[in-house]
This record gives sequence, C-alpha cells and structure tokens, in this order.
Amino acid sequence: MISFRRTLSSLCSKDKRLWDVSSSEKIGRQYSSFIGSKLYNPDDKVDFDVSKDPKEWKYVSRLLPAKFIPDPVVKDNFPSGWKPQSVDAVSGPYYVRRSRNHMVPVYLTIGQRGIKKRTTIRHILGDIWLFSTDLKKYIEDQVKHDVGIKVDEVGCRIVLRGDYLHYAQQFILEKGM
Repeated sequence: MISFRRTLSSLCSKDKRLWDVSSSEKIGRQYSSFIGSKLYNPDDKVDFDVSKDPKEWKYVSRLLPAKFIPDPVVKDNFPSGWKPQSVDAVSGPYYVRRSRNHMVPVYLTIGQRGIKKRTTIRHILGDIWLFSTDLKKYIEDQVKHDVGIKVDEVGCRIVLRGDYLHYAQQFILEKGM
C-alpha cells in the first residue's frame, strides 16, 4: 500500500498542470487523454457564421436525402435493362406492384449455410391463386421438374422452394408488371 502511494504521488508531481488549476476549471478536464493536450475551458466559444446565400446552400442541398423517390423517366429502353411497368398491367386478373424504388419485388433468401434457398415474390394484388398457378406452370416448363410453392394470401406474397429468382423476374416482366 505504501509503494502504491509513493508511485501515485511521484506520477502526480511530474505533471504540475493537473494540480495548478484555477477555480473556474476542474481538475483533469482535457480535450484528450494524453498529457500534452490542452485543458478544456467551457467558456471558449466556437466561431461560426450562418449563411442564407443560395449559391452556398446548393452544395448542402446536394448532400441532403431526397424527400421522395421521383417517377422514372419515360424511355424506350434503359442501358441497365430495367423495364417500367406497363399501364395495362393493372387491368389484368392479378398484378405485382413494384417496390418503392420501382424494382421488381422478387427476393432470394439463403439459409442454413447455403442449403435452404427460397424465392419470395411480394406485393401481389388481385387473384393470387391464379398468379401462383401461372407462375408455377411457367417455371416448371423452364426447369423441367416440379416446383414447391407456398401462397400467403394474407401477406400478398408467394414463396418458392429453390432458387428461381431469374425465372420469376422474367415471368413478371413478360406480363408487363
């Protein structure tokens, strides 16, 4: 215990800044933990200017996130291969609504260390049972074997057992949805 006190007193006597503190500052308040950092003074103010100049604010407005996602520009084809929904797709017996980013809502979930693969189609409106039979027939014609399918009528989604992401997207795009 005595050696600890001697060590503590020798360490504290080396840095006299910590002990020579005026009444307005607190002991040991520094900007950083190393000894060479300057002491923190709460009376110091940061100097700044508020600008309302539109020329300066245009650089700030570029960094702010958009309030909404704009509608896509109407073109014949896009370089990425993306296709917009056709206007006539809503009038059919079933309809697959696009996601908020205007993408086809088909997702692949891989579980159990890559063994269990599920393809999910979301945002299905209308006759979901007719959509499931048409989709199943389309995929079975492509892959030449049976496809396990689960219809979630309340959740407006269909889950396919296996990796059929490409086939499901092609089916939806061919229908114009």
